[in-house]
Amino acid sequence: MKTISSQKSMKVLIAVLTYNCSSKIQDPAEEIIKLDSMNFAELGLEKEVRIFDDGSSDGAAEKLKSCFLDNKLTLHKKNKGYGANVKSALDAAISQNFKFLLIFPGDMQRRSEDIYKLCESMVGNNFDVVVGEPDKKNIKGKVPIGRKIGRYLINRLSFLFWNDCFGDSLSGFKIYDVEKCREIVWLCQDRFGYDLDFSFWSQVYGLKIGSIKASVSYENHLTTINSTMLQGFTFVLRVLILGLVQQPLIKLLRSSFLYKKL
Repeated sequence: MKTISSQKSMKVLIAVLTYNCSSKIQDPAEEIIKLDSMNFAELGLEKEVRIFDDGSSDGAAEKLKSCFLDNKLTLHKKNKGYGANVKSALDAAISQNFKFLLIFPGDMQRRSEDIYKLCESMVGNNFDVVVGEPDKKNIKGKVPIGRKIGRYLINRLSFLFWNDCFGDSLSGFKIYDVEKCREIVWLCQDRFGYDLDFSFWSQVYGLKIGSIKASVSYENHLTTINSTMLQGFTFVLRVLILGLVQQPLIKLLRSSFLYKKL
């Protein structure tokens, strides 16, 4: 792909989201060291890596403080939710004039090696958002059967209702154009269903969406969110509300006389 190193560098904030990772703090810490050593100059990017911890209650915040300088850490005093943590990262990106925000879930299901591919796709194709969807040929470990079925059903429904283009509407591994996505991010919920909401609103707003195949590991990952039947039902219900209630209301509003006057 053509490089753009001759152009003025754009800034990308790589936000590593953590929560209750105290027992294996060395794993995300090692990934962050890898991220710090990466050079994106060929893409015309200047990067900064920062950790956003969502009010961990297991002592992770204290361990992060011992590993990293204060200017690398944003620590919520209490748990606000995954979506709220993304919004904190967006706030930081906006306030410091970053062109892009890349969300790297710190649960060790994703790998730093795919971050370059996300950035390359974003810069090379002028997308508004690029998502790292799981590469079925590069999944390590056994995917829990409930999660596999749930994700398949949710992805099929989101494609049916709003033509989801992400490949995985629940993937949090994304890079955003801050200016293009800032309004949409604030429309999404603060809890774990944030990415599903973002999938919906990105279609409503007509964002230019790209995706890459990314590796996923279920070996020794650090997620504190347990997939349950109730959680799966909640996501399916959310898809139905967005697709069958909210989407028709938006279409009705857009076709109304008052909307056209505005």
